[in-house]
Amino acid sequence: MTTSRQLAKWKLATCILATTTVVSLGQAWRADNSAPGRAQTAENSAHRAGSRAHALGSLRLPASALGIDEHALIAKLKRAKHPRQIAVIAEKMGFVGTDASVAALSELMDDRRDAVAMAAIDAIGHIGTNRATDLLLEHLDTSRPQLRYSLVNALAKTNSPRAQKPLMKLAEKRGDPLQSSAIAALGEFGDSDVVRFFDKLLAKRDWATSSAIIYALGRMGTSEAEALLLELSNSHDARVRSLALSNLTTADDIASQARLMEIVATGDPQSAAAAAQALGRSGSETAAPLLAEMSRSGAYQVRSAAIRALGDLGGKAAVEALGELMKSGDRNSRHDVANSLARIGTDEARDLLIAAVLEGRGDRTPALYALQSLSGPDVDAALLEIAKKSRPNERQIALANLVQRGNPGAVSLAIDLAKSGPRNLRPQAMQLLSQADTDESREALISIAETARGYTKVSALEMLSQTRPDDPAVNQMLVESLFSGRQDESNAAAWALARGGSDEAKDALLAAMESDDPTLALSVTGVLGQMGNSPEVRGALVAAAKSKNPQLRQTALQQLINNGAPEAIEVAGNAIRSGDPAQARSAAWALVNAGTVDARRLLAEAATIDDPQVRQAAAQGLAQAGDDDSVQALRSLAGDDDVSVRSSAVGALGQIGSSAATDALVEIARGGNATERATAISALANSDQPQASELIAEMIDSSDESVAISAIYASYNSGDEVEDKLFSLLSDSSASHALRTAAASQLRSRGVEMDEQQEKLATELIGPQYNGYYGGMMYGGYIR
Repeated sequence: MTTSRQLAKWKLATCILATTTVVSLGQAWRADNSAPGRAQTAENSAHRAGSRAHALGSLRLPASALGIDEHALIAKLKRAKHPRQIAVIAEKMGFVGTDASVAALSELMDDRRDAVAMAAIDAIGHIGTNRATDLLLEHLDTSRPQLRYSLVNALAKTNSPRAQKPLMKLAEKRGDPLQSSAIAALGEFGDSDVVRFFDKLLAKRDWATSSAIIYALGRMGTSEAEALLLELSNSHDARVRSLALSNLTTADDIASQARLMEIVATGDPQSAAAAAQALGRSGSETAAPLLAEMSRSGAYQVRSAAIRALGDLGGKAAVEALGELMKSGDRNSRHDVANSLARIGTDEARDLLIAAVLEGRGDRTPALYALQSLSGPDVDAALLEIAKKSRPNERQIALANLVQRGNPGAVSLAIDLAKSGPRNLRPQAMQLLSQADTDESREALISIAETARGYTKVSALEMLSQTRPDDPAVNQMLVESLFSGRQDESNAAAWALARGGSDEAKDALLAAMESDDPTLALSVTGVLGQMGNSPEVRGALVAAAKSKNPQLRQTALQQLINNGAPEAIEVAGNAIRSGDPAQARSAAWALVNAGTVDARRLLAEAATIDDPQVRQAAAQGLAQAGDDDSVQALRSLAGDDDVSVRSSAVGALGQIGSSAATDALVEIARGGNATERATAISALANSDQPQASELIAEMIDSSDESVAISAIYASYNSGDEVEDKLFSLLSDSSASHALRTAAASQLRSRGVEMDEQQEKLATELIGPQYNGYYGGMMYGGYIR
């Protein structure tokens, strides 16, 4: 039903159309409308139709005209070895080559290196002779998918009519991986035959094909392509309508603009939004009143599009409309309004943004962000005013932009904030000083680092170390902070020194490793691996790995393993065999993610140690290995006396998921106690091995209810054999309520279709199925 608001919008659109029609008639009366004039127009249209492909072809020049010897290029191509070198030479040949170059490049079309073959194909397409086109067509049935895409794209560059029919055949093959590429390639030709072919292909109403054609038409930019896109704006498919309108590039005639204004005024939101954007691209100032009206009263999607279209349109009317919206528009639209004014960028638009920033009504952040893309003394003055006195987040936005521009007043303001501003603003101010990296800002950070304490000092040191890692004064402060006895400063200094990587930094960190302060030694051990794999670093880490401090031992060994130090396995092995459970545990946990053959061997050995925590760590490490020897060791651990070891071993087998690991879990599920069986069944839930599904179906019939319920909830990936069991349980009135409830829940989650009686039983057990909307934009739907 048409509303009064829609009628008002349509009246506005028709009034605008009437005005523009009168103007166009006057222009037509004065124009030379003779037959020769019409013939010239047709000729221009025909030239425009082939302009894209023609432009590509016209880039080829005779080698002699550029002072290039084609035969010398061919000789260089034959000598070239590196793919990048070959690509550079081939590109040159593409612009100046003849059939002689085609012959040389053809030898590389089957090169096993994709980059080389693709460079040769692309160059042959640029050359575009009949021989080049024939050669590309001969190779079109290659078995290498990536090369087929390159061949299709190269055919588009040939500008050869003999390439069109093969491309059209590919474009007609629905579902072919190359269909979209072939359609795009045909769009590069841009002639009337291609547009007529696209028109016929659109009749098949396949969305994938239609969308590819619409994008190709948009790239063509010819009058015939634009006419077809405008025709598609009448499609019954909302997706086609919207996409066609979005790809209209030059709606520069009265009829096209009239159609777009009609859609904006009365179309569905998606189509109206796309039409509004097309009007913005048209540059027609007569559309401004309608776009202004829709920016105030349209649906949200249309309002947003109309505001952006006004920004594309520019001009006095657009700026005035956007200015009104900046004052009265809703909060959601202010971002679009501010960005549109910034895109227009005229003095009037800039003045409106400055006024919005300084007047202080509502949320000023949209205008602030938009103003950053503009420049001028008045812009800087407005931003500096906000940086001095405004809300914290707005001050931060303005100040950051001014410091980035090198504004002296902003740098001074950032220094004041960093030294004596509110505590919550100091870190951001120091960060801005670090980014400014001027002598003044650097001296300010050094002053803060020398006089401050705690987090402020740490932050200043961090920033100085990143911008001036080689500064002796900065390094000296870092060393002093390392031995300050304050943990936060020590930690930050250790990381900064390791990141700097100088010899002085390494000496300081190695000295700290020998400190009596265990916290300092631990902090340094955690970063020392960043200093490389030198003998001094490895020696210090080996010594730490033998420490009595378990944390220090494990951290040091982990660093040795991560760095691939040859001493790592020896140190870990000695720890595991030491008889000291604490040392063995540290070594086992450090080996968990090592992933080497030697590490797996040590973990298998650790699996036999008396300490249960060592065995538990071994189980988790063996899960990362996943080989048959690891599976065998985990089989043994699955029968361990300690429950935590058993649980870790079963979980590790499920994580490995191989056939051998699944067999082990099946064995446990059939032979263990109820708890072990339930744990093994749960571990089988994600397995894609057939024996897992068979076992889960079997366990649903278990006489132990806890095992049966575990099997039901683990059956979400199992096959059809499970569904029969679940339906049987659902209908079995003698089964327990817990079993039937679990069966109903699993059937629902699997999305199985139920008959009326089954649906009734499920509803009685777990309630009705929710029939609402799920998901989000572009991927949601309605639950059945």
